[in-house]
This record gives sequence, C-alpha cells and structure tokens, in this order.
Amino acid sequence: MTLEKIFRLLLCCVGSALVIGTANNVFGDFYFQGGVSVWPSYDVPRLTTRGVPIERSQETSVVGSADFWIGAGYSVNDEWSFEAFYARLPSTEAFSRFNVFYQGLPVDPPAGTITLYIETTMVGVGGVYEFALSDRISLIGKAGVAYAQKASDLNIVSQFQIPLAPEDVDDFDESDITHDLGNAPFDDDDDRALDMYFAVGLRIPLQLSNASVTATYQFVNTAANTESGLFAGIRWDL
Repeated sequence: MTLEKIFRLLLCCVGSALVIGTANNVFGDFYFQGGVSVWPSYDVPRLTTRGVPIERSQETSVVGSADFWIGAGYSVNDEWSFEAFYARLPSTEAFSRFNVFYQGLPVDPPAGTITLYIETTMVGVGGVYEFALSDRISLIGKAGVAYAQKASDLNIVSQFQIPLAPEDVDDFDESDITHDLGNAPFDDDDDRALDMYFAVGLRIPLQLSNASVTATYQFVNTAANTESGLFAGIRWDL
C-alpha cells in the first residue's frame, strides 16, 4: 500500500467520524482553527547531482519563514479531541553558478546558473489531549501523521556570449559548448512523504466568546530531519 493510499484511508476515517457526529446532533462539539506557523530554522535542501555533488559555493534561503495553517476538529470530551489540518511550509531556494566551456576553455566569468525552488504543502490528522491548568488556561498536546507533498522547480541556464573575432564567426559550433555539470542527472528525491508530527502548547479561551487563542511549539519528523516551528492562531467552537 502506497503512502498516498494510507493517508487517503486516514482521511476517510476522519470524514466518517464527522458524518456520524453530525448525524447524532453533536455539531456543537466541532471547532475550526486557523493561524500562522513560523519556522525560524527551516532546513534548505542543497543542490546535488547523482554522484556529482555541487562543491562550489551555494546561496540558500528560505522564501518567507511564515505561512498559514488551517484546520478543524471534533471534541470527544473535555480532554480528548481529533483534528485534521492543511498547512503550507516555507518555500526554499538554492542557487549556484557553474563553469561553462567553449572548445575546452572556460568562459569568464562563469556564465551558468542553477536554481532549485521548492514549495511544500502538508495535510495531517491526529489526536489532541487537553489538560486544564486553571479555569482560563489549558495545556495541550498533539500527535499524529502528516502527508507532505513537495513541488520543485529546477532551472539551469547557460546563456552567454562567446567573444569571437570576426574571422572566427563562421567556425562557431554550438557542439563545442559544454559545462562542468556534464550529463549528471540531479537527484530526484521522493516528493511525497508520510511524516509524524507533534505539538505542545497552550489554549486560552476568550471571555464571553466561543473563540480561544492557541499557541503551540510543533515538530514534523521526516525521514531526512526534524523541523520545528511555532504556531499561533484562533480556535472557534461551534
């Protein structure tokens, strides 16, 4: 069974629970929430080729470390609830130059550029436990699975002008243009993954309102590494 099929099965289970809950007139136990997630130390994938790593200096950056996070949940009782969410993770960019050659001689300055741009979205389901510290504040913990999908765009450009003398123009041959990347294919990492996620934080109900403020510190455990960030948002109980 593929990861995508496993996650679809999880979504079907959550959807079935929501339908059953609505049919039993417990719609008031549902809630929605939304907010912003911030990832201060988000890891940026580096440019590599299969067996030929890009050793030269690279420029890597996170294109906006904050993005939106929305979800919905169902409260089983005062302590336990289930949630489903959709989120966008920070977009990243890795940039490097590479050498271009004409008739075996390097073109100066290096005329080739390569850019890897990655966008990641994530949907997840999990359980939530809430422990009341007082009448006005609760400690919450979350755990579940998240299905992440990555969209990447690899852009290789080697446009340049060859400084030819007028008498050499007729001898120009595009087949003499090469670059030091050779024909090495770039690594094609799996753009989909089923990950574990965890979160711990606080929920503070607002007086005379169905709304409450939530703030959590969250972890997404992937096969490559563990990303951590902050979430702040509003929860609205129906």
